[in-house]
Amino acid sequence: MSAAELTHDATTHAVLTVLGGTPLAHAAATAGMSSAELAEAVETYHQAGQAALATRIDSDWYQLALELPPDHLEETLTSSLAPQLRQLTTTGAITGWWFLRKTPGLRLRITPADSASTIDPLLNELRTTGALTTWRRGLYEPEQAAFGGPTAMSLAHELFAADSHHLTTYLHDPHPSLGRRELSLLLCSSLFRAAGQEWFECGDIWHRVSRTRPAPPPLTHPEQLTHQLHTLLTHDPHPTGPLFGPDGPLHTYAPWAHAFAHTGHALAHTHPLQRGLRDILAHHVLFHWNRLGLNTTTQSILAHTATTAILDTEQSPPPTLRNNTE
Repeated sequence: MSAAELTHDATTHAVLTVLGGTPLAHAAATAGMSSAELAEAVETYHQAGQAALATRIDSDWYQLALELPPDHLEETLTSSLAPQLRQLTTTGAITGWWFLRKTPGLRLRITPADSASTIDPLLNELRTTGALTTWRRGLYEPEQAAFGGPTAMSLAHELFAADSHHLTTYLHDPHPSLGRRELSLLLCSSLFRAAGQEWFECGDIWHRVSRTRPAPPPLTHPEQLTHQLHTLLTHDPHPTGPLFGPDGPLHTYAPWAHAFAHTGHALAHTHPLQRGLRDILAHHVLFHWNRLGLNTTTQSILAHTATTAILDTEQSPPPTLRNNTE
């Protein structure tokens, strides 16, 4: 059955009735259809909706490849590019932006796709001043399969944008409250725990991250680092908890933690996901670490040590680890 065949009013009504919770057999009998016919119609409707959503995701964003002098990449990003993108977002000229690091510069993604007339002058100005070496437009192909499907990809885009905003603000601060590696582990914990992942399940996610990176180099004091990460990972990362809450030492970063927690919670309640939840969460870590600017060696050390800190130590898990929900 093609999507066009679903235009028949009775069939469409029957499909919507099933999607609203009516038993398939009852809806089919009411519409004068067989259960098999209605089941096929429901599946066609579902596939058409997925295809429409995927097309929208593909067309909503466009990509810009920016080449920057490597020694000034973060300075240009945080002092020139990000502030102007925030201003364009405030005025409504664009509705979202995010970036990834990609040698020899950045991959910048912008929405809506028809905002080029606003963005092009900004990039040309940066090129004139020497902050930007060159730039070119490209095709953005979202990794929908890796992030769990169209709905999960939309959630990913929301987190990418929030992470890019908060990260560039953080990098512009000469005296942050916490180092980027430590803060990153807490943000990732917020993501995991809001998705309902318990202590050893979080260890499994870190193991999945570690499998994407080479074995770390030998460390001088691996036990000390494992103990430090174990302590860090036992903290409550809830956006309103003792660390990120109003009276906490990291309260400045509460909106950042909330963005991660919101995504984790939403993913855990998205059905169906087209990939396992823990694989999706691990993939989010990799994208976050790319934006953060952690090199492969640092990523490997953190992922492998976090895995060990949870799964391979004699230290007991904390007696109470609240599964964050919203």
